[in-house]
Amino acid sequence: MGPVLQLRTNFSTATSPLPFMKTNPQIILTPQEQKVFEIMGNGMGNGTASNKAIGIILCLSPHTIKNHKENLKAKLGMGYYQELLQLAIKAKADDNK
Repeated sequence: MGPVLQLRTNFSTATSPLPFMKTNPQIILTPQEQKVFEIMGNGMGNGTASNKAIGIILCLSPHTIKNHKENLKAKLGMGYYQELLQLAIKAKADDNK
């Protein structure tokens, strides 16, 4: 239970734009979409299990998380969840540089 609470604290205050958004200001993500994307960048992939885990962290239903991922795919021009996950991981790595 400790790591979940720690993650919730880390992401509940995340308001800075994601690295790729600094170079492409036409992409506008909601704060919740940014949080889901950031959590995905920490290694939580796609699928029902990760939707549930991300939902627990953000206090949202797995269905809501799935909707956020669908919105992210559409806004970022991704066809598959795996592409979205790879972009999230890359953005996280770029942010840590």
